[in-house]
Amino acid sequence: PMYNISIKNEEGLELNKELDSLKIIFDDFTSENHLALIRGNNSRKLVDSLEDAANKYLAIHTNPYLQEYVNIQMAQFRKMSRQYGDDYIVKTYFAEDKIAYNNTAFMSYFNAFWTKYIDTRMRNNIRIRLDSVINIQQSYQALSALVAEDPLLEDENLRELVILRNIPQLYSRNTFNRKALINILYDISASKNNTEHKQIAINMRERLESKNTYDFSFIDNKGDTISLSSQKGKYVYIQIFDDECIECLAQMKYTKELYEEFDDIITFIHISLDRSKKDMLNVINDGEYPWHFIYLEDNYEFINNYQISVIPQAILIDKDGSIIDKNAIQPSDYFKDSFLKMLNDRKGNLNQQYDVRDGIRVR
Repeated sequence: PMYNISIKNEEGLELNKELDSLKIIFDDFTSENHLALIRGNNSRKLVDSLEDAANKYLAIHTNPYLQEYVNIQMAQFRKMSRQYGDDYIVKTYFAEDKIAYNNTAFMSYFNAFWTKYIDTRMRNNIRIRLDSVINIQQSYQALSALVAEDPLLEDENLRELVILRNIPQLYSRNTFNRKALINILYDISASKNNTEHKQIAINMRERLESKNTYDFSFIDNKGDTISLSSQKGKYVYIQIFDDECIECLAQMKYTKELYEEFDDIITFIHISLDRSKKDMLNVINDGEYPWHFIYLEDNYEFINNYQISVIPQAILIDKDGSIIDKNAIQPSDYFKDSFLKMLNDRKGNLNQQYDVRDGIRVR
């Protein structure tokens, strides 16, 4: 799974304690050295000293999960130090034998590192051919061959996982044929090269094609009960996050702007996959966010029903409770314009009339 869990058996409780201890090491380092890292003041030495401290802890606590957690934390700090390029990060932490599919921290960082990579961050001479490869050829082999021209994605296994990571984002855009992307997922799920990727492709295909919704009822951060059935008559915009997902946290300032404009017709909900409620509350307190925050804890029914597999993930639900998009665009990806266009296309769906003129809602 690609979300945070707290293991309840005795061995799992011990692992949670060890993870908490490691997190303290990294949090203390961040609070003391954040500015120095960003400014590049002896940043390589600072990161090396952090790695030494983490390795001393690992010499006593030898669970492989902890080593994977440290590796990916170090990847983030090396990237933050600006002393290491993407090629170093990819070769050091994303080699085939380093892909830790069952490690929450690894997959969270992997997803953040590669988010929107294919359609926004690859070289322009590759990106301009995406339309033809996806919409006309509709073949995974053709897409893989194109993406392989990127020097960071020469490794076939890594390339396939990055493509999988990006398909939901490509799917949410109007530029690409959704059936073509589903066909590409069929190609991956039929492959015998990597069983992990095969299952990810199957799950992703089911999630993207499904329009079913399931009622839920939670207690939010203010102690109020929030359920899907109680929101009939309003759109519901759900964002899944945890406190280690950098992109998730970055989206919240854009959500605040949407909340200020659309609170009358959209119910905004953030659902936390954090290992502890305290982590979620720290995020809220830091940002003073006024909408609903829900700590999911171990509610696997919601995760399974809505097929949460990667974060960030956003879900947009219609006024009648049906799914509009299980992989809705993120707030910063022109959600406002997309939403207003949808309202215009559904004339008469609201008592108010909306138009998109220079990004302004007109009543």
